[in-house]
Amino acid sequence: MKLAQLATVIAVALIPMPLRAQTCGGVQDLGTLGGGSQAHGISDAGDVVVGLSSTSAYRWTQVTGMVDLGLGGFRSQANGVSGDGLVVVGQAELTPGDGRVFRWTAAGGMQDLGMLPGFTDGAATAASFDGTVVVGGCLNTTSSPATFQAFRWTAATGMQPLGFSVATDVSADGSVVVGHSLTSQRAFRWTEMGAQDIGTLGGTTARANGVSADGEVVAGTSRTLTGEVRAFRWTAMVSMQDLGTLGGSRRVPTREVSQPTALLSLEIQRRVLGITTPSAGPRPEECRTSASEAVGYRRGRVYRSMELSSSAPTTRPEAAARFV
Repeated sequence: MKLAQLATVIAVALIPMPLRAQTCGGVQDLGTLGGGSQAHGISDAGDVVVGLSSTSAYRWTQVTGMVDLGLGGFRSQANGVSGDGLVVVGQAELTPGDGRVFRWTAAGGMQDLGMLPGFTDGAATAASFDGTVVVGGCLNTTSSPATFQAFRWTAATGMQPLGFSVATDVSADGSVVVGHSLTSQRAFRWTEMGAQDIGTLGGTTARANGVSADGEVVAGTSRTLTGEVRAFRWTAMVSMQDLGTLGGSRRVPTREVSQPTALLSLEIQRRVLGITTPSAGPRPEECRTSASEAVGYRRGRVYRSMELSSSAPTTRPEAAARFV
């Protein structure tokens, strides 16, 4: 399976949107390496953004701009960055069909994290605050049907299987991992005690997309008893709570846009994670965004390509952006 196909399951299929090529109403265009660009991860301080431009993984800062990580090969993609912004994780296809899990630092360059036994492809999706813990998923393309397994990696332990399909996020200290099973379609929260099915909102399926820094709060989606897909917030004390909607029946909270179908209302995501808009007050007409947008959060920071209305926009296939 190609890296791009694995990314659809593990990372995200981002939605092309036009963007003005300047800072406007708090939205900053991050540029490209040629062609389009996508933002997949952001540091806790919001000063480091990582993602994909053309066929290369990049790391962006205000000082350096968008820098190709120089992983080489056929294609690479950065899916996440540590909270301190120093460690980048993702997937690299060194040759077509050979997806590898990588961890990158400025000092050490790309580090191949290996693969779970019996698996052929993999991708890292997130890292702990200091980047010493990396999570993601591995895929076996030789089995029919293909099989998936979530992993947690440290230098001391190597890759450890977690007992469900895909790990989507990890707490700041790396002790709590969340994700879901593609077989049972259930959401899981993992600790050293093992993987816990955190239930549903009455239906049969749920997905965990994000976890708070302390590992106590999980956000995701679940079907209700009547079959609607609803956003949830879970804690051990109150279990799974339905966060409601703004009038529709389908609302999906995302951690770094981890769902391919993530077309969301900004307000629902603010409810989930308790975030207020960084730039208060009304925006001028040319800087307003559409009512429903694909966006992502990292520890209270928002980033993602945003659709802006303007009489003379600069149109590109895709453009990575962040709110400042």
